[in-house]
Amino acid sequence: DNLLSPTKTLLCHDLATKWTGLIDRDVTGWPVGPAWGGSVYYLSGTTIKRASLDTCVTEPLMTMDGLPRCWQFMSVSPDERYLLYVATEATSQETPFTVNTQTSSEGYRLVRIDLRDKTWKVLTDPPETGRLGGVYHPVTGLQIQISKSFWEGNKRIGVGLLADAEGRNGKEVFRRCHHACWLGNTGKFAGLIEFDFDKLAHLPENPDGELLIYSSDGAPPRLIPV
Repeated sequence: DNLLSPTKTLLCHDLATKWTGLIDRDVTGWPVGPAWGGSVYYLSGTTIKRASLDTCVTEPLMTMDGLPRCWQFMSVSPDERYLLYVATEATSQETPFTVNTQTSSEGYRLVRIDLRDKTWKVLTDPPETGRLGGVYHPVTGLQIQISKSFWEGNKRIGVGLLADAEGRNGKEVFRRCHHACWLGNTGKFAGLIEFDFDKLAHLPENPDGELLIYSSDGAPPRLIPV
């Protein structure tokens, strides 16, 4: 499904019993949840909802009416107080929104919602012209791994920054990654570097694979060979 498709269905699968249950048939975008948490957060229309993975019961939390236009939910803090999402806005009134193109007229910002106080705050400003993302430290929630992307020729290059919980003081921890994630409470990240997108094959300069382990302390990355 395209991120901007109207609705999706959210199901819960019990891996032990093979039981499958319907949580919500009217879901917009992609749901997110805290690491090792028992809840999932998602958008239904303009309403943020929380669903329990133990009971499959859902509850509305707040409406996003009046907030910056949501492009995608990104992360929930471990204490389930804050939700990060990427907001998008047109940077030109003459060009319509486009997705996955080098000529995109969209700008991206990272927005934090306080689910307790029902308030929100823009963490990254001005808007980024490349794709943007943010994921909380899965254990402490005191840091955010912010991903940014930009174009080099016909390739989109990703850069990862490690920032505080306010999105400030970001330092680069990896580059040329198209996907990356936290590795628990280790202070490290797993990142996938470039490959041949057309042939879906390793690049000649990366014959042993694309999976690298990066460290927030600046240590050289470590290759996980295929």
